[in-house]
Parts: sequence; C-alpha cells; structure tokens
Amino acid sequence: MGFLCVLVFPAFADNQQESQQELEQIQTQIKDRQAQLQRRMSAAKKLQNRLKKAELAISALAQDIVISEQNIAQNLKKQNQLIREKEDIVAKKNIQQKLLAKQMRSAFMSGNNDYAKMLLNQEDAGKFERMLLYYRYLNDARSANIANFQQLVSQLLDVTKALKATAVLLREERAQQLQQRANLETKQHIK
Repeated sequence: MGFLCVLVFPAFADNQQESQQELEQIQTQIKDRQAQLQRRMSAAKKLQNRLKKAELAISALAQDIVISEQNIAQNLKKQNQLIREKEDIVAKKNIQQKLLAKQMRSAFMSGNNDYAKMLLNQEDAGKFERMLLYYRYLNDARSANIANFQQLVSQLLDVTKALKATAVLLREERAQQLQQRANLETKQHIK
C-alpha cells in the first residue's frame, strides 16, 4: 500500500499542478476579457457622450435656423412695407412735381411785368391791395408746395436707404442660414 501511495501521490501532485496552471490561465483570460470589456465600455461611453454633444449641437443649429427664418420673414415683411411706402411717396412726389410745374408755367405765362405794372399803376388802391394779397397767396402756396416736394424727396431717400439696408440684412441672414443648414447636415452625417 505504501507503494501505491507513492505512485498515486506524484500523479495527484502533477494533476494538481496542471489544474493550478489551467486555473491561472483561465483567471488570466478572465482578467484580459474584463480589461477588454472595460476598454470597450469606456469607448462606448465616450461615443455616447460625443453623440449627445452632437445631438445638442444639431438641436441648437435647428433652433438657429428657425430663428433665422423668422428674421428673414420679418425683414421681407418690412421690405414689402418699405416698397409700398416708396411707391406711395413716388406717386405723391410726381403729383407735387406736376403741380409745381403747372404753377411755374402759370407764373411764367402771366409774366413778371404784371407785378411791376401793378406797382407803377396805382390808380385803384383796393385793386392793388387785392392783387398784392393774391400774389402773396400764390407765393405762399408755391413755397408750401416746394417744401412738401423737398420733404417727399427726403422721405424717398430715407426709404430707399432703409430698403437697401433691409436687402443687405436679408442677404446676410440667408447666407447665415445656408451656413447653418450646411453645418446641420454635416453634424447629422457625423452622427
């Protein structure tokens, strides 16, 4: 029986040593797999964070685009209003211009010598006074018409400047919106 123990014990010891080595290999493999799993989980978490940032950026860009569209709509509305205002001013200016031209023609046709004749011929004081009043009325009306005409021209210049400014704003906002849309599409493709 002692011989049998001697024979069994080394075999048992060899088996135990092999089992220990297999166990260590399995533990090493488990550690490697765990480390690999940790790296993958870390990479997945980083990717998830990048995805979240991209989604937030896309959302912000989409909101910027909506705001740009609202600004463009407001500027178009303002531009249309200015165009109508300009057309109205041009129409008034044309009427005023025709009126002034008519008054100037009338003054030219009546001649400057009527006023001089009237001053030299002072036979009828009442008639002279009425004529002075009439000429004063005509001159005041001409002066008022000229002032109105100048005001309309000034308004027309202001409206034209405002129209140019809104056109520039519209171009800038459209360019900005196109850039925002391109950024949005890029971010969506990256996602």
